[in-house]
Amino acid sequence: MANLLTVAEVARILGRPEGTIRSWIRSGRLESVRIGRLVRVPASAIPNSTDARRPAPPQGVDPVDLLGSILGVGEETTGRVDPLPVGNWSPTRLTAWLMCPAKGAWETGVFPLPADWAWPRSEAAEIGHIVHAYAEARLRGVDPDFARQIAIEVSETPPQDGWRPLIAGWERDVRPTIGQPRLVEGRMEVVLDGLPVTAQIDVVDERGVIRDLKTTRRAIRPTVAWESVQAPVYWAAWREQTGEEPAGFRLDYLRTSSKGAVYTPVTVPVTEAAIDRVRRQLAWAQDLATRPDRIIPNPMTRYGCAGCDFRDLCAERFGFPQLEGTEVAET
Repeated sequence: MANLLTVAEVARILGRPEGTIRSWIRSGRLESVRIGRLVRVPASAIPNSTDARRPAPPQGVDPVDLLGSILGVGEETTGRVDPLPVGNWSPTRLTAWLMCPAKGAWETGVFPLPADWAWPRSEAAEIGHIVHAYAEARLRGVDPDFARQIAIEVSETPPQDGWRPLIAGWERDVRPTIGQPRLVEGRMEVVLDGLPVTAQIDVVDERGVIRDLKTTRRAIRPTVAWESVQAPVYWAAWREQTGEEPAGFRLDYLRTSSKGAVYTPVTVPVTEAAIDRVRRQLAWAQDLATRPDRIIPNPMTRYGCAGCDFRDLCAERFGFPQLEGTEVAET
């Protein structure tokens, strides 16, 4: 018999505060474990709910590894050396390296973060987590009220506004187009030129189209979406795991507006050339990850380093000038 694992139950199993579990989710450390999102685990793995004590993990065992063993995640990789300190590659992790090699190194543990490092919180990201959790619960057959409760638990301090219009928009515009899903929140792995890449697919609809839900406040630019590494990775993973060609790949954008949620579906074409491009990008990033002394900050965005979470860490590591205390000379 399986139970549904919540953030509170994970915290109790691992002997960690709920805030810590949520920070691991936000940072990506638990990206392959769907915490607060109807994760199914054996009943025997969950301590008695009447026991208020927080049992500590066994001595010398990484709590994330312990949780992975409880959920049965990663058993097929026993004995394999992970390509990154945090585990497999993923579209999100590869994108960080493509944006800036130093950013990728900080995010994936190639550059160790200080012990007191706190991952910055983003209200937009919190809203995205809530909407995704709600959509997953609904696609698994949970009624709307209970789905909202599950979704809110993903966030330590749920925003009061912002997510309610988006879940209403999902119910109105997205859910009817999915039909009976063939897959909901499926974790797949594809090996590209010897490098394992994890694909966490939101849903495959009844027609066999891979769908990925996006929440945003910005205008949708389809040409930018076509440049994403996500579609080629998900396509290759589905093909490798099922032996079938996907019927397509679609991004379901829900944009916040003054009139509520605006739905924009964007179909992303995937070709063998696009998959080959990701192979070459992975090889480039992996080469840098194995030789971190060659990494230099090289942001590929128009904003450069100014808005990066790791700006101060790079300033210290690479000897860049700090912005604090800088005085402008009078002329």
